[in-house]
Amino acid sequence: MAAGGKERTTIVKVQLGDRGRHALVGFIVGLGAAGLALAATAPAASGAAAGQASAAARPAAQRGMQIQMVSPPSGTPAFGEVDLAVKVKSPVPLKWVDYYVDGQRAGRVEAPPWKLRFDVGQSNAGHQVRAIAEDVLGGKGEALVKTGSIASDMSFDVRLQQLFVSVTNAGQAVQGLGQGDFEIVNDEGDRESITTFGGGDLPISSVLLLDSSESMKGEPLKAALAGVRAFVDRTRADDETMVAFFSDRILAATTFTKDDQALQQALGEVKAAGGTAVNDHLYYALNRLQPRLGRRVIVLLSDGLDVSSSIDMEQVLARARRSQAMIYWLRLDDPAAAAAGGGAPKYASIWRGYDDNARQYGLLEQAVTESGGRILKIRQLGEIDDAFRQVIDELRQQYVLGFQPRDARGRGNWRPLRVRVRGDEFAVRTRAGFVD
Repeated sequence: MAAGGKERTTIVKVQLGDRGRHALVGFIVGLGAAGLALAATAPAASGAAAGQASAAARPAAQRGMQIQMVSPPSGTPAFGEVDLAVKVKSPVPLKWVDYYVDGQRAGRVEAPPWKLRFDVGQSNAGHQVRAIAEDVLGGKGEALVKTGSIASDMSFDVRLQQLFVSVTNAGQAVQGLGQGDFEIVNDEGDRESITTFGGGDLPISSVLLLDSSESMKGEPLKAALAGVRAFVDRTRADDETMVAFFSDRILAATTFTKDDQALQQALGEVKAAGGTAVNDHLYYALNRLQPRLGRRVIVLLSDGLDVSSSIDMEQVLARARRSQAMIYWLRLDDPAAAAAGGGAPKYASIWRGYDDNARQYGLLEQAVTESGGRILKIRQLGEIDDAFRQVIDELRQQYVLGFQPRDARGRGNWRPLRVRVRGDEFAVRTRAGFVD
């Protein structure tokens, strides 16, 4: 240290010959050996700390972490909601697993079984799914899988329109008709060629949409649950059902499942509460049904008195027209109103006045009728379970007609149509049109 507290650095240049350089190298090697000897004689750290420090210094793969993507399967097409899941073996506990789909973070799971439910969309395209696991020491492991897409020879012509047709005579279903007994007439009066024809054996994908608002407390909700059980008891192995309980929000909902036992267990966990948002949840049900296969059906149990929806029924009607789902409305009628002559109930809500609520109610009726479904009036709670049975029995007895519009315009317009059956004594009900 120099006077005044300042450090002074002195650089000495030394010119060494060959012997000097050899001596300098030997001196440096000697220092290294001495350092190793000192390290060897230093007190040992605790076994646990030393082991963790050693483990932390090694990459996760070197510590024995093994991570394998088990879902979705590699090369398999993936649509809608899928499970993202990995199988991890690690001697060090994990903190979390992060999932990425097509480069975007899908979510984080912080506990076994390290599974995440994620909607990959409906586009026919492969996806890249990546999982990154991190252990408590900061080490990471990674797995990657690529899903496939449907090959061109497996694709479907989206222009194909399907009509589910109920034919009755004096209220009884008419069976045994053939393709030649039907004709489809478009909005210009021309006949459409029927390209596919079948009976009622097509699988059913259904959403049972149950009003569980405050007014459904007690016996009404019990009767509704009995109706769901009656419907589920009549489903077949290839049918899939979703049950959603709603008020001004979703109170409970199952996924689409073929497991009758799982559906039955879900029914005992619901309590009625809140207002009623029919429009919002009918729109929700239509969206949930859109990617499903087979015959798509919504069974709505409600009085239809919407007081909480933010969506206008005009939007729901437009969505229903673009869907091929049928809507059945099990309408809980007020006996006093029915005795007074029926018609749209007159009421005001926080969002809408008398006239607007009447318009919403009328549009709901229109959406049901246009879809090919129908309104079943419920005047007593004991009628609910039989109404559910009527719906599924009717679905089993329908005819399925497929056609490709002869003059498709692709403008997104609603185009009315009619289905006629040979024989004037028959009543025919099906969708009232399609969106071109």
